[in-house]
Amino acid sequence: RESYRQQEVKRTAMSAPGEDENKTLIRWFYDELNRGNLDVIDDLVAPDYIGHISGLPELRGIVALKTFHK
Repeated sequence: RESYRQQEVKRTAMSAPGEDENKTLIRWFYDELNRGNLDVIDDLVAPDYIGHISGLPELRGIVALKTFHK
């Protein structure tokens, strides 16, 4: 079952947010990551995510991104 916050995030993401909403969503995402809540990755990152971080091998998929943030 999704938490209220997860539902709110999805509603925000699907409602064609403006610049302020995007900033709020991204700040929340990184705040949660900094708290160690890797579940936000499932909520906001596409399953076929590909990450390019300077000096590191390419990150492919949600599992790779979660491993990077552990």
